Amino acid sequence: MKMDQLEQIMELLSKAAEWEKDETARAISEMIEKAGGTVPFVIRMLNTRPDISIASLIKFASLFNNKEILDEKTSELIAVSAAVANRCEFCTSTHIEKAVSLGA
Repeated sequence: MKMDQLEQIMELLSKAAEWEKDETARAISEMIEKAGGTVPFVIRMLNTRPDISIASLIKFASLFNNKEILDEKTSELIAVSAAVANRCEFCTSTHIEKAVSLGA
């Protein structure tokens, strides 16, 4: 995902409190799908509970996008482990490819 796409997602998340929760979860999924071509399984599952998903996505985005907390390679390695735990072949291969490109 490109930085401008992440910024759009973060802007959408910051406006989430103003919107209906179900609509916000749907809009987030659509934006992620548009940026990455698919909505990861974990986000689809989180969106069944918009009251939880919106807060979780804000927390995940702030953690994984803050280079002072985690460098990008470490973030991708965490994503690899989550993808393996969720048994998502697409996510696993995507995050492994990104982690390798970052020197893992």
